[in-house]
Order: sequence, then C-alpha cells, then structure tokens
Amino acid sequence: MALFPVALALTLAMIDGFQAGFWDGDERSFLYRLVMQTLPPWLIAAMILPLARIVFERVPLELRPRQVAVHLVASIGWALFHTVLIASYNWLRIPDWSWVSLFRRSLFFNLAGMVALYWLYAGALA
Repeated sequence: MALFPVALALTLAMIDGFQAGFWDGDERSFLYRLVMQTLPPWLIAAMILPLARIVFERVPLELRPRQVAVHLVASIGWALFHTVLIASYNWLRIPDWSWVSLFRRSLFFNLAGMVALYWLYAGALA
C-alpha cells in the first residue's frame, strides 16, 4: 500500500503531461512538462497522503453520519492543504505572480480532484 500514492502520482502526472501537449498545444517538450509542471503536484499529493491514512486509522470509514462528516471535513482540509503547497511551489517556480493569484488558480484547478483523490484513497484503505 505504500507505493500506491507514488504509482498514482506518476500515472496521473503522465496523463496530465500528455493532455497538456495535446489539448493546450504546449510546444515545450513532454519531459519538461512532466518534470516541471505536472509531476510536482502529484508527488506533493503522494507525500501528504499519509496524513489521510492517519485520519482513516483514527476514524474508520463507515456509512454512519459522524464518520462520513469527519471524512468530508478531512477531505476538504486535505485538499486545501494540498492547494496551499501547490501554490507555494508555483510561487517559487513563477515569482512574477502573486501567491494569492496562484492559490486561486490552484484552488480552481485542483480542489475537486484532490477531494476525489482523498475518497479514492479511503476506498483503497477500506
């Protein structure tokens, strides 16, 4: 189970890299897009997934209102923490942009996907 987050990160980063080249018409090399743009967010997600595992160990995922509410709040908090880390990474990579604008952009692009990743990981651990 320890390799699940890393394998998922690499798979999703490759998908993102291919989509950026195909849909966005990005002319930079696939390797550049993979290493600089798409891999870091997924690796950051893989690094903080153990935080979600701590929540799963303390509050098992069951279909009871209290457990579902705890995991709903935890998934949103986990996704917001991920968004803060992504905005910080992008701020170091693109210093011309303000951190707040990068946070808003990351929030728009990543929040729903990271909440879904939390629940996917919950299903894998259940």
